[in-house]
Amino acid sequence: MMPVPTISVDLRVYLLIAAVVGTVSVILFLDAIFRREAVKRDLRGRGCTPLHIWWRPLAYWATRYRSTPFRVIYRDAEDRLHKAYCCVYTCLTDSPFGSRRVEWIKDELRDFIDV
Repeated sequence: MMPVPTISVDLRVYLLIAAVVGTVSVILFLDAIFRREAVKRDLRGRGCTPLHIWWRPLAYWATRYRSTPFRVIYRDAEDRLHKAYCCVYTCLTDSPFGSRRVEWIKDELRDFIDV
């Protein structure tokens, strides 16, 4: 019979910390993806076509509590190219699982997009 390998106490602590950090990171990433869908829904509701939506964690234009900032490139109903910045947030009085609100910070028409 083979002996069961043992793990030192120090290694167990490091593995527990890594598991907690990994779990929190995955939850934050999934929350950002969920909020990205709110940006798509808002654009499609205005008759626009989203081309690229980039999550910008810790961006300076995210001024609300628990807002998630994005940089967006889209085409409007008249097929003009736009580069925009927005934040997706929920009010503190709303349900955390309720609808997301999109606040457009800056929206500019562009002939071309410089990434």
